[in-house]
Amino acid sequence: MFSRVKIDKHQLNYFRKQGRLAFPLEIQAFLLGHILTVDEIVVTDFLYTRTYAMQSNLEVQWTSESFEKVKKQAESEGKRIVGDFHTHCTYDPILSP
Repeated sequence: MFSRVKIDKHQLNYFRKQGRLAFPLEIQAFLLGHILTVDEIVVTDFLYTRTYAMQSNLEVQWTSESFEKVKKQAESEGKRIVGDFHTHCTYDPILSP
């Protein structure tokens, strides 16, 4: 079963731009939003960090402090983390479970 995920095109284009600027390193954004039903998710925000715990051309990871800040922001805005999005600069895309 697949869910329909609604993402603002401007936010997606901004992510692509940031990915090109960071190349050959990966970047990652956490996605905030709402799960309306099991079939429909709305992404309202892409959140970025300034500093990664790990960033290479094969891997990217946020610091735990940055992740906690995202969780608190989501809670304060009545949203939740609905996923994350990261680039694959030097290899083919892989669908995460």
